[in-house]
Amino acid sequence: MNKSRKILYGFTLGVLILLIFCTVLSKFISDAIMPVVEVINPVSMAIESETYDKVIPSAAVITGAYNKKYVYIARQRKGLFGQEHYAVLVEVQVIAGNDLYAALGGWNVTVFDDVVISASKDLAMGDIVKVINNNSEQLK
Repeated sequence: MNKSRKILYGFTLGVLILLIFCTVLSKFISDAIMPVVEVINPVSMAIESETYDKVIPSAAVITGAYNKKYVYIARQRKGLFGQEHYAVLVEVQVIAGNDLYAALGGWNVTVFDDVVISASKDLAMGDIVKVINNNSEQLK
């Protein structure tokens, strides 16, 4: 009976080590395939002699069906490995703009939101993303 108990303990320990290894490996794999995004907070800025409260780069605005405008926002939530960011597609109203900048109206985007300005891969609603930059000073 003692020998079978040692075998059972050894097997249990082996399974536990394998589970820990697989968990760590899955974290590294998910980080490797996760889209990397650069974000910026909307800033107050003048466009064509008028000042707007929420200005972002025009490249961040996506034109969808029926000429509707959207942006991706990186939001945070508690995930399996701690805090994680995920992408949310939000409809916006572009009230002014030029080739470089777009001024946003409405309440769907605030000055505290992290607007995605570039991504390493195509994004979809709810994708978990890795945020690499949050620097609103680059607009000025």
